[in-house]
Amino acid sequence: MNKIRVLFITKCSALGKGVLNTFRGNGKIDFTLIPFKNFSSLPGNYSGKNTVMIFSDIGITRDECVLIHNFISDENISAKKILYTASNNRDYLITFILDGAKGIVSSSDEPGLIKEAVLNVSMGNNFIGALIRKICLPEAENKKTAETPALTRREKEIVEQLKQGKTGRQIAGDLFVDIKTVDSHISRILRKFKVKKLRELILILTFEAVQILLIIIPLLSQEIT
Repeated sequence: MNKIRVLFITKCSALGKGVLNTFRGNGKIDFTLIPFKNFSSLPGNYSGKNTVMIFSDIGITRDECVLIHNFISDENISAKKILYTASNNRDYLITFILDGAKGIVSSSDEPGLIKEAVLNVSMGNNFIGALIRKICLPEAENKKTAETPALTRREKEIVEQLKQGKTGRQIAGDLFVDIKTVDSHISRILRKFKVKKLRELILILTFEAVQILLIIIPLLSQEIT
């Protein structure tokens, strides 16, 4: 069985050592601590299904935060990416969810949660930590899960394309249909999910395993542009 290669990028060495202790003794994980100032210029290979990169935003500047975001959203880097954050800004967190982070864990969560995130993300799952859920999904904690709307075969095909980040024109080309036909299908899909904006739908699709997003998505319509 191949080990999970974990690269923890942080500006705070003490934090990195603390996270390292969380993984110590786990034979399935090969942990490497990388100082923030070095990671963007490393010649190392960030590809491979067994590579997970954890970016800590603790103690970084605004420009450094932009650098992390650009790295996480870069589709040419095939490593799975997790944000380890001290932020409680909902818009900030949702941006990372939408733009490529496979997992987000708060530095205030239980220490073992980062290990759980790595194991889940390495298997191709998305992972949102407990405190991040409370920030992003404030109305969902005590409500029942909403059901996923019933979709037609063609709508399911379009949903799969949207999950891959494709535009309406790209979807039209792949399915050999007119762009207006795709737009019509997308409009019906939005109505079925009870959202008004495509970005809201993509948020649901990105973390579809977290079904509680369907409950509070109307609240996001005022916050996501």
